[in-house]
Amino acid sequence: MGAPDPRDGAAKVERRLDPNHWAFRPVAKQDGTIDGCVNARLASEGLTRSAPADKRTALRRLYVDLNGIAPTAEEIEEFEASESENAWEVAVDRLLASPRFGERWGRHWLDVARYSDEGFQAKPFAAAWTYRRWVIDAFNEDMPYDRFVLRQLAADLLPGEDRRNVAALGFLRVGINLPRPTDVPENLDDRIDVVTRGLLGLTVTCARCHDHKYDPVSQDDYYALYGVFRSSVEPTLPPEFLPSPETDEYRQFQAGMDERLARLSDFIDAQREQIIAGSRKRAGEYLLAVHERRNHPDTENFMLLTDKGGLNPAMIKRWEVYLKRSRRSPDDPIWSVWHAFAALPDDGFAEQAKGTHATLFGDQRPADATPMNSLVRETFAEAPPLSMREVAERYGEALGLVDEQWDRIAAASQPGEPRFDDAAALREVLYGANSPPMIPRELAWGFLDLLPDRPTQDEYKKLLKEVETWSMNQPGAPPRAMTLVDARTPYDPVVFVRGNPNREGEPVERRFLTLLSEPIEPPFAHGSGRLELARKIVDPSNPLTARVMVNRVWMHH
Repeated sequence: MGAPDPRDGAAKVERRLDPNHWAFRPVAKQDGTIDGCVNARLASEGLTRSAPADKRTALRRLYVDLNGIAPTAEEIEEFEASESENAWEVAVDRLLASPRFGERWGRHWLDVARYSDEGFQAKPFAAAWTYRRWVIDAFNEDMPYDRFVLRQLAADLLPGEDRRNVAALGFLRVGINLPRPTDVPENLDDRIDVVTRGLLGLTVTCARCHDHKYDPVSQDDYYALYGVFRSSVEPTLPPEFLPSPETDEYRQFQAGMDERLARLSDFIDAQREQIIAGSRKRAGEYLLAVHERRNHPDTENFMLLTDKGGLNPAMIKRWEVYLKRSRRSPDDPIWSVWHAFAALPDDGFAEQAKGTHATLFGDQRPADATPMNSLVRETFAEAPPLSMREVAERYGEALGLVDEQWDRIAAASQPGEPRFDDAAALREVLYGANSPPMIPRELAWGFLDLLPDRPTQDEYKKLLKEVETWSMNQPGAPPRAMTLVDARTPYDPVVFVRGNPNREGEPVERRFLTLLSEPIEPPFAHGSGRLELARKIVDPSNPLTARVMVNRVWMHH
């Protein structure tokens, strides 16, 4: 069997996972010593051990291994002159207690975390050093490995956690951080890679575009994790993580920060409300833009064309995603009419629309079909549309009418009455939690950045720059941590066909990798699922996490 034909939804990739493979066996205590294993292997090859190193060479190896530096001449002389039976143990304990131990071994972990002060972008990570410092301190404090991992994935979600440990979340932030909204899939791919490869030794990102024959990691697995990290967002301003100092300098800093944050917050709220209100009023235009977008390659050039029409490109994308998801229910009470007409070709649309109209509103409609929203029916039942532009306009009028007359409708009827319920359902398109116009506050920056009004963009960037500059350069400014926080509304992941975020396939649930889960295991249910994922990774029943770290320690020793 080769790769499945993507046109055949029934084809499935055969998966094989040998539960007896050594990597997936439960971790068990082994008899014997490392020396015993080494000696046995040497003997099998007909080899013998080298002679023990002299004291000078052994000490130098120990220093370089544990602290990354050579011993001084005085330290060598002292060690060689010592006649104590436990001189070696004393030297080991001293080097393990040295601050340089954390610097030496923290460096190896920072390589795993793909630590960078810049993140492959022109703008440096001003707070990256706080993660580096946290890693060094964790090694020096002999932090248990499970806590070390948990804090780097979900310190902000651990109950009763010391807030100083939120600096650990730099693990998820110090890698690739490309700035454009279209770069989000690349940034998340990097996060998935560092978590799965760095902690589990699995190359999960290979499944981003398609399944692989015999590979136990599926494309569904990849997008289940994608949903976890897509549901975690970067705060506009990195948080403080150390206790606030009681100094006049800090109080002056905080007063200036509060003033700048208030200006930024007021600006964001005002612009966000304008975007939401504008999207509601222009719902018909956004619907038409989504339909016309299907005939254009998905590039920023098309977005620039829509900018000239005054539509927000990010809002077009939200409407597009919303309509794609409504298509999963063929008899959707509100959107089945839209999808039926949208499937018709532009050439000869008016003629073919007559047949579609008869199917939707005539005697040909199946008796067991889901009842259509009465307000949508009234909008389209009288006559078939002549174009998709007219379909979009009719939807826009229906949505606008419900929005304008909602107070009167609510006063004239009660919940449970068909007229009220249908009007409420239509109003949810504009006001519901998953409505395209309802922009969560934490996503406002992405929309402001794409506003066609350049002065508005410039004003926002100016206000944000004032906050960033004050927070980093002002006397009394405290250190800040690079973190993630859970989005207010978790992202419901779908498979991207061939890895293309503009071609959404089947939905998946946020969950752990299938090969490391029980046959029937519930999906993540709390927020983004980041804490649940972290606990799955460090669960004692998962043998990969411990094995990967032990292999890494062995490699560097």
